[in-house]
Amino acid sequence: MPILRNLFIYLSHNKTLERFLTGNSFGRKISRRFVAGESLEELEGVARKLIEDGFLLTVAYLGEHFKDLETVKRHKEEYLKLAEVLKNFNSRAEISLKPSQLGMELGREVFYENLKEICKEANNMGIYINVDAEEYRTVWDTVEVVERLNGEGFKVGTVIQAYLFDADKILERLAKFRINLRLVKGAYKESPKVAYQRKKDIDERFKVLAEKMLRIEGVYPEFGTHDDKLIRYIMEFGDKIGKDKTSYEFQMLYGVRQRLQREILDKGYRVRIYLPYGDYWYPYFMRRLAEKPSNAILVLRGAFG
Repeated sequence: MPILRNLFIYLSHNKTLERFLTGNSFGRKISRRFVAGESLEELEGVARKLIEDGFLLTVAYLGEHFKDLETVKRHKEEYLKLAEVLKNFNSRAEISLKPSQLGMELGREVFYENLKEICKEANNMGIYINVDAEEYRTVWDTVEVVERLNGEGFKVGTVIQAYLFDADKILERLAKFRINLRLVKGAYKESPKVAYQRKKDIDERFKVLAEKMLRIEGVYPEFGTHDDKLIRYIMEFGDKIGKDKTSYEFQMLYGVRQRLQREILDKGYRVRIYLPYGDYWYPYFMRRLAEKPSNAILVLRGAFG
């Protein structure tokens, strides 16, 4: 459904619709398909239920591409509050955050200092930090900050995007640490000069990188995908090399393919749900509809059901 996909991408930038939906109860209700809520209190209830159901969590406070220190500081403080909530879940929940939330747009050093402060507090509570990968222009700065913090003894991982030509180099550079690495296909529109463009090529690179990650001692692989074929491939390869089912995990988005999430969990694998919250939910919500426009029917059915 390319027409509907493009429509939802366009709407994700529509400020008029954003103001309308975020300003009324109907908009907040339909967002709950993919977002835990706007507050820590709402998040905690959803998180507790998912953990009781056997899932692991990686929790993100929504927001990105901030260029003023005040907004960056507010997001840093929110992550410190989030850590206080997650410490009650006995290491079954980690934090995911974006570099551009914490000052990467203002400079790598700004991002480093803010991330280090969060790591100090969260790690002391037994909470792991995962740094999302964003556009290619910030990827190597992100890698260098993650590398620096690991060298200083902090527990912080990041994301490898399979479609990047540099993916192997990033893996090699970070594999010297005991580190959690999330492998994804890659969601940003990148130049053919830096990234594969064809789905077939990206899927093949995903498989190659997944095999490497499963073989590397010290790397804890996290596979972020809803692709049935890739999930099956990883399971079969893991069995082939004698990898324990609990020595790696699958990561999936909250509200997306819930039946598949349960099926994987019931087979004995670890499943971690990417659980976002916050009042900056509109762009994220629209991107989920763009990925699978048929989700819009489910959202509306849930709203009026």
